[in-house]
Amino acid sequence: MAPTGGGFPGGPTPDTSREDASSSSLDVVERPDGRALDGAAAPAAEPVIDPVGRRRRRAVLVGAVVTIVALAAGTVAAIELQSGDTSRTEPVLLDPSLSTAPVELRRLTAQVVVVGDLSAAGDTAVTTAPGGDPGVITGIFAAAGDQVSEGLVLAEVDGRPMFVIEGATPVFRDLGPGDEGPDVVQLQEALVRLGVLTGEPSGVFDAGTQAAMAELYEAAGYQSLGPSDDDAVALADAQAVVDAAQRELNEAEVALAEAAEGLPRSAVLQLDADVAAAQAAVSAARSDAAEALAGPQAALEEAERVRDEIAATVTTLERRLAAAQDQLDDGTDADGNPLSQQELADLADEVAELGTELAGQREVAGVSRAVVADRAATVADVRRRTDDVIRAAEARLDAARTARAAVGSTPDTDAQEAAVADAEAVLARAEEALAALERSVGPRWPADELVALDGLPRTVRSTAVAGETADQAIVVVANGGVEVRATVSPEDRELLEVGLSARLVDPQLGLDAPAEVVRLAESAGTSMTGRPVDADRFEVVVASDGAVPDVPPSGRIRIEVPVAETRGEVFVVPVAALASGLGDTTRITVIGADGISRSVRVVAGLSADGFVTVEPVGDELTTTDRVVVGADRAASSTDADRGTP
Repeated sequence: MAPTGGGFPGGPTPDTSREDASSSSLDVVERPDGRALDGAAAPAAEPVIDPVGRRRRRAVLVGAVVTIVALAAGTVAAIELQSGDTSRTEPVLLDPSLSTAPVELRRLTAQVVVVGDLSAAGDTAVTTAPGGDPGVITGIFAAAGDQVSEGLVLAEVDGRPMFVIEGATPVFRDLGPGDEGPDVVQLQEALVRLGVLTGEPSGVFDAGTQAAMAELYEAAGYQSLGPSDDDAVALADAQAVVDAAQRELNEAEVALAEAAEGLPRSAVLQLDADVAAAQAAVSAARSDAAEALAGPQAALEEAERVRDEIAATVTTLERRLAAAQDQLDDGTDADGNPLSQQELADLADEVAELGTELAGQREVAGVSRAVVADRAATVADVRRRTDDVIRAAEARLDAARTARAAVGSTPDTDAQEAAVADAEAVLARAEEALAALERSVGPRWPADELVALDGLPRTVRSTAVAGETADQAIVVVANGGVEVRATVSPEDRELLEVGLSARLVDPQLGLDAPAEVVRLAESAGTSMTGRPVDADRFEVVVASDGAVPDVPPSGRIRIEVPVAETRGEVFVVPVAALASGLGDTTRITVIGADGISRSVRVVAGLSADGFVTVEPVGDELTTTDRVVVGADRAASSTDADRGTP
């Protein structure tokens, strides 16, 4: 079905007599290559009409000037002729019986619309990866007519599962740790939908993906595959390289040490041992000295404590004796009262006792001082002896260090140092390679155990039989895509080209799917599908872009192929609003927001679906305006019956 108007079949005939038809960009409909339809250069301003589709069309979009359509039995003409002056510009009150429509500001698209026959677009055969032993089919878990959904184990080969995920990227390789790419993203998206992986897909087969894979396998009753034999060999080889690099470094360091020391390695080692032994001897001497001094020092400190206590006792007795003697000599008590004879006698006895006790304590004090002196001498002797031992050990350490330092003179070791640096670099690279390999070794998802199908769920067409060799199609599933075959008129054929975008539409099914023109007959009456074609019709085949779920395998469906559209929003009115003015003008009758009508001269452009683009000439349009599209005859009759003028 072709679009209406603007040169499309079923539309008005262009009026080529207008003197202003070439003055507006609305009169220019572009070819897909950007040239004006009449071969002239496009206007300087940006054209209003834009081609739709991905490839250059061979056909020319027919002119956009729309033929003037008379309005409802001369109603509009009657309005303009009320005064008998067709050039009248002052506003005229509009007859309320007239039908109106709003002036719209929007894009307008012209399209070819046909209804065609629906059919499936082929099937998909599920097989094992090519090459190697195909194995034996040990299980088929779907039958013809079953629905294949994501996460299903479709079949089993050599006891290993074939999981189904949704995706358009074919499975072309085993996936393992560190792998990146769109196939990894596709797998991760499937694992997220299956609830075994969380977060956004990273596109890297990481630890989280490995854990999700293991969980899916375990839930299905299988064990995911660990590192391969090749991985184990690669790890062993990488470790051997690291070990060899370490040996090279050790040898280079030994050579550097020998070159730097200028002595045989054994002699250098002996000097190092001498230094170490001397250091140990110094530490031992200091430790022994501290231990030897501990006892005598403690005995000295105890003797000094006893001496000090006895000295304090002597001092106390001396004060008491002096006070008692003074009181006895004065013959008075502390208050100055004379002492009695008895008190004097008692006081004399106390003085005698204090004197005796003081004499005894003085003898003890002398002994304690002698003990302190003896123990101090013992401490001094021990310290002298241990200091001699420490000094001797320190002297030996100084000698050992001097001997070791003498070995470290400055021979030329540049070559040996360079060899050490090279060996260190080789070892670092080997260790990095080993670490990277260790990170990349882990569970893998073999290509034979993963099937990517677009547009799930899909229907199983047929299956192989368990026990057969897996060198054939194990399961065949419906593709999910559809093709629609239709025929178009010669006029519509001129507007179409292979590669144009299209849509498959069925409101009852809720279908509005993207598609593409894939085949187009070059001559009328020619069949590309083996079906009969009328002699004046052209066959066209449109295929969906990928799978289309929930569509029956056969039936009738509408095809919509956009062929042109305005570049942006333009004024659009119903085609019925166009009226013939006198002379060579195209006019529309406009009712403003104030209810007053006016005749506006316009240039008509692209027409589709009963609407046409218009550009006012010498006037203005707004979306608050309405245009007259016809007369309400019932209302007019009623008004006439009532005597309405």
